[in-house]
Amino acid sequence: MKTFVYLYHADMIAPPSAESMQAWGAWMQALGEHLVDGGSPLNGAKASLAGGQVAQGAELGDDVIGYSIIRADDMSQAIGLAQGNPLADAPGCSVMVYETGQM
Repeated sequence: MKTFVYLYHADMIAPPSAESMQAWGAWMQALGEHLVDGGSPLNGAKASLAGGQVAQGAELGDDVIGYSIIRADDMSQAIGLAQGNPLADAPGCSVMVYETGQM
């Protein structure tokens, strides 16, 4: 099996409701053995390092709000597993699917 990372994006952040937390729990349970790390919410980038320069502040334009790590046979299966994610159909949200590479 290969390893994949889901990065969650949203154009606005709201505190999770009890209903959304139940949906997340059900989705993660449905992943079963495919789930490697349920991940964590991310509170927005506080600094950016690029070209030897450090930028800090709210102007970073970061919309990444969390991640999860899964295992799947291939990209097609990883995409299929992501389709049940609560953010996959939420307005203003998206789930980006990345396959990890070899070092």
